[in-house]
Amino acid sequence: MQPTIQQALKKIIRSQPQSASWAAKVFQSASKKNKLTEAKKKELIRLESEIGSKLFGEIPAGHRREFFCLDARTWVWHEEWSDSLDGNLKSQTVRYEVRDNGILKSVNGQDYAWVPADEAENLAHAAVLYHQYVSAQIYGKPVDPASPLPHMKLTQE
Repeated sequence: MQPTIQQALKKIIRSQPQSASWAAKVFQSASKKNKLTEAKKKELIRLESEIGSKLFGEIPAGHRREFFCLDARTWVWHEEWSDSLDGNLKSQTVRYEVRDNGILKSVNGQDYAWVPADEAENLAHAAVLYHQYVSAQIYGKPVDPASPLPHMKLTQE
C-alpha cells in the first residue's frame, strides 16, 4: 500500500469521534429508556449530511448534495441535479469503504475499485473536517483551535 493511502487511512480512522452510529451507541448504553430509535438515527445522519454537503464548496442551483459517515468504515457522497438539456433528474452516489489496506469506492452501485492516493487524501481531509464540524455543531464539542488542519468556512445555503 502506498504511504499516502496509509496516511489517509490513519486520518480517517482518527477523525471518527462522533457520528450518528457512535452517538447511537453512547445514547443506548447510557440508559435503557434513552434508546435511540431508527428515526432519531436517520435524523442525526440527515443533520450530519447537511454539514457534510457544505464542505465541498457552494452547491450549484438545482443540485442537492449529501456527504456523511454511515458507520465506522463507510462514507457516502450523493448528488442529484436536473439535466439542463432534458430536465430529467440525474443522480450519482459514491460509497467509500475504508479498509485496513486501502479505500474501496463504488459509484452508483457498480463494482468496487481501489481509490488512488490523491482521492484517498482528499477523503481523509474531508473526513477530518466533517467530524470537526459535526462534533461542534450537532454534538456540542468545540473544534480544537490547535488542530493541524485549516478550518474551513462552511458555505451558506
